[in-house]
Amino acid sequence: AGLTLKENSSGQRKGQKHISKRGRKRLRSVLFRAMIPLIRHNKAFRELHEYYTTRSVNPLTGKQSIVA
Repeated sequence: AGLTLKENSSGQRKGQKHISKRGRKRLRSVLFRAMIPLIRHNKAFRELHEYYTTRSVNPLTGKQSIVA
């Protein structure tokens, strides 16, 4: 569905992570929309989302966290 994170890094340099956007756009959209209520109403998913967005080393953006 193209929901993998792609990192642009080389040797010592660490690049930013981006969503690959390969695959079917419609499926990617449906999966993303299904995650929003899960994060809002399910404690385990909400805690995982908060961990990914607030960790000190290489935190993800909100959308990246939902995809990850």
